[in-house]
Amino acid sequence: MSIFQNAVNADLPRAIAGKGSYLTLENPKTGAQYDILDGSSGAAVAAVGHNHPRIVQAMQHCAGLPYIFTHAVGSKQADDLAELILSKSNGAFSRALFLNSGSEANETAMKIATQFFYEQGQTQRCNFISRDFSYHGNTLGSLSLGGFKSRQVPYKEILNSKAFHKVSTCFPYRHQKDGQTEEQYTQMLLDELDAKFQELGPDTVIAFVCETVIGATLGAVPPSKGYISGCRDICHKYGALFLLDEVMCGMGRTGTYHAWEPEFEAGTGGPDIQTVAKVLGGGYVPLAGVLLSPKVFDVFQKGSGIVYGHQTYQDHVFATGVALEIQRLIFDQNLIEECFEMGKYLGMALKRKFADNPYVGDVRGRGLFWDVEFVADKATKEVFPASMNLAGIMHVRCIENGAHFLKGKGTIDSVLGDHMMVSPAYTVTRVEIDRMIDVLANTLAEVLAENGYN
Repeated sequence: MSIFQNAVNADLPRAIAGKGSYLTLENPKTGAQYDILDGSSGAAVAAVGHNHPRIVQAMQHCAGLPYIFTHAVGSKQADDLAELILSKSNGAFSRALFLNSGSEANETAMKIATQFFYEQGQTQRCNFISRDFSYHGNTLGSLSLGGFKSRQVPYKEILNSKAFHKVSTCFPYRHQKDGQTEEQYTQMLLDELDAKFQELGPDTVIAFVCETVIGATLGAVPPSKGYISGCRDICHKYGALFLLDEVMCGMGRTGTYHAWEPEFEAGTGGPDIQTVAKVLGGGYVPLAGVLLSPKVFDVFQKGSGIVYGHQTYQDHVFATGVALEIQRLIFDQNLIEECFEMGKYLGMALKRKFADNPYVGDVRGRGLFWDVEFVADKATKEVFPASMNLAGIMHVRCIENGAHFLKGKGTIDSVLGDHMMVSPAYTVTRVEIDRMIDVLANTLAEVLAENGYN
């Protein structure tokens, strides 16, 4: 094997085909082939399923389009994709640009936010506030913005600590105090954010950045009631921007096109800047986006009229053309509504299956974006020892037993605390969901029994 992969020494099974919610894998040593259910659609990516004929046809059509450098030439594909997304956003956004990954999108969003104030002569604004346990990408800037320490350790000395500041994350299962109401918990977090603005100097903050629904680090954690809208209010109170990262949770994954929709009153807009990715390209093409509110775009339009910096593959014709067909398919087939309804079934089925399991502490999520957190003691929420590597072993065994799920570790301190994410395609059936959950439950029982937990 010549590829330099994440698990450097692992002989991983190879995906050789896929259809709908299924993947066909091949053992690299024996050549044996077998089918498994893709219970997490990769990393919450393959929303319309694998090998969808309509998307394959679009790819064949787009393959004949030329490469263009968008510094000089535009494309109808990128324009149409932007127009479709904006038309489904109820006036929250007026412009979009497209890049290659969520990391790149968040990096670009930070630069746009910084230039927003530069255009207005507010060059004293140089700070970003984000949250502990957050993850916003793997480039140095986006990694500095994040707060998941185990992913930062090798690069600690070269990450930017001067401009990036943290507040507590919104994680009710682990951090809401005994006897504390949801309203009180939310207010505690908002007070902390307000205090951070005061500490840094309100007129020095560029933006507060968070995921609307927390993704892979803590596992599909929806915000407490009033939290997202409260964060926006604080940002605007001090003249800062409110930036939402919906790379993983957006574009229908949580049952609405934008995950923030249930968090704001209708007609009040959304964030000032938003990033999207995974479902945008659906696993067929690498693509991410940055969405700009009318307020942000207006400053650029009336200011220099220039966005500093450009990417070689920005607004790529092939990628945006394929993504356009993916988004059209999602709306033509009412897949967001399907995601919402099937998500209710998935949530109920997971809760029913694990309700009496002493080693499952929490089942949480929204839409088709769910997570199961494992504990050694349900009453105290004590986690399994890191040496046990429960999530890592579960991940491998689940594949052997017929389903893939996204593993997660670190709900306590970015190292301790195991969980598995269940985020199937929007086209998943109830029968497939039941099979996925059976694999997850049976594998958990199998691995725990081998480690002396009965």
